[in-house]
Amino acid sequence: MLSTTVLTTVLIILILTVTIFYIRSRKLSQKIKLLLQASNNSKEGFLIISPSKKIIESNFLFRNMFGSNKKELEGAKIIKEAHGELKSIFDLISCQKKHLKSLKSFTLQASLVQKSDDIPIQITLDSLNGNIIVLIRDISQELIASQSSHRDILTNLPNQTQAMIDIGMFISKTHATHNTFGLILLSIDHFYGLRAILGYRATDMLIGKIVESLRYFSREINSSVYQMTRSNFLLLVPNITTQNDVLKIIDTIHGDLQKLVNLDAQYVDLTFSSGVSFYPNGGNGVDILIDNVYKALAQAQEKGNAQVVIDRDLEPNDDMSYEIGLFSEMKLGLKNNQFELFYQPFIDIKTGDIKGAEALIRWRHPQKGLISPAQFIPLAEKTGFIIELGKFVIQEAVKQQKKWELFEFSKLPIAINLTLREIEEGDMVEFLAELLDKYQIDPSLLEFEIRENIAIINADVAKKEFVALKKLGVSLALDDFGTGYSSFFYLRDFPLDTLKIDLSFVKNIITNKEHQKIVKAMIDLGHNFELKVVAEGVEDDETYQLLKSYNCDEAQGYYFSKPLPAFEFQELIRKEIVDN
Repeated sequence: MLSTTVLTTVLIILILTVTIFYIRSRKLSQKIKLLLQASNNSKEGFLIISPSKKIIESNFLFRNMFGSNKKELEGAKIIKEAHGELKSIFDLISCQKKHLKSLKSFTLQASLVQKSDDIPIQITLDSLNGNIIVLIRDISQELIASQSSHRDILTNLPNQTQAMIDIGMFISKTHATHNTFGLILLSIDHFYGLRAILGYRATDMLIGKIVESLRYFSREINSSVYQMTRSNFLLLVPNITTQNDVLKIIDTIHGDLQKLVNLDAQYVDLTFSSGVSFYPNGGNGVDILIDNVYKALAQAQEKGNAQVVIDRDLEPNDDMSYEIGLFSEMKLGLKNNQFELFYQPFIDIKTGDIKGAEALIRWRHPQKGLISPAQFIPLAEKTGFIIELGKFVIQEAVKQQKKWELFEFSKLPIAINLTLREIEEGDMVEFLAELLDKYQIDPSLLEFEIRENIAIINADVAKKEFVALKKLGVSLALDDFGTGYSSFFYLRDFPLDTLKIDLSFVKNIITNKEHQKIVKAMIDLGHNFELKVVAEGVEDDETYQLLKSYNCDEAQGYYFSKPLPAFEFQELIRKEIVDN
């Protein structure tokens, strides 16, 4: 017979065991209750199943998808896994138990079969004290959003993101079969000018017709068409290698598209510049091919309207040792004060007075003399050294303003160019803030210019930087206006003060009636947005007088002055003061 002590001990152990079990059960119930409360406020179906496949708890969303009892779970509403097998939830859990033991929690994609529909879902399995937790989320809207992010909103054409994916897949495919393909990048010439003339709605209608024609033509030649920007279209054409084939395609496209431009009996001179790149000759990677086709397009646009440049026609740049040497000299030159700022004035068109100047960097090499920015700026951008050069320009401009202030010289705004590399990678705003604090100059005497095509490439970042700069009190300008592919949205959304019309529209304005309409429309557009409008590239009195008749605010160009070193620019200002 057990002693009283032993019985007492057994009883205590039993009580402790029951108590621990009760505490654990209560804690578990509390955990389950909290999980259920959280799941009721989420967009996930929530289910807890015991090791014996008993349903412990589920939320409304889960019951709405599957039913409320085990029979319904095992019945018609089943899971179809990615490899095609049909399983109930219980079958799925049984198959995945070994993963739960090693991973504790994991997620997989599947489809829920409901009546005649397959609903894409994401299933997460987890374990809690031996019980299985199942979280199921309907991801159909996310997939739709993901798909829409790969398509243009207006035309529903696949966009540049999808083009990059498809080109990569095409490279893999053609590499295996030793075939070739070509990329043809078409860009509407002077798109923004056309939009200014036609209006937003009519331009969108025109784009719709262009897309419709390109879709039809791409099917005819078994190619794919993508909308890279609002006015850029890419054709991916398989089994094409010769220049004649490309020119034939482009001529056909031009012929088809010219038939579309009669909008409300208003004739529009619609032309396209074209860049072409071939695989594999133009590069064996997506980035290289895209870079080359854009470079080819840029050269085509520089040549004029309706020009075609193929990547094999691009100037070769094989002298890598030259670039390496120039880069080393450039770094040394900045350290040894070989760089300086030149200033080209802005002229008030109505009065002829100097209203400000653009700061332009120049390199006085001790042996090679004055090196053109065209030689070193592209290399600086390519290597990232443009950030250091950019800081030099900003610092010198701020210091120059301080000198003019101390010597009670004329207070003239200085315009400074910004590059995409500086905006994306530099700490330019913080750097400028420190300089303004150090030198205590009026920030309104500085104006920062960004080229339109750069602003549009990375609009979100550009806007963020512009807003940050604006808070410092500086002025902001959109440079090379008319060469990019923006819309009224950017003029409205960017905190701009000035619009600079690109010189390509100004230099031929006397003889080119189309450019006259475009420039006049851009001046009116800028004024409608309460912006100051500056025309670049004025080289003769006829152009000056015509811009004056259009009520353009300011002008810049060799007709007034070439870029001058600081001392000569100051002499120009003094001469103006004496003459007046």
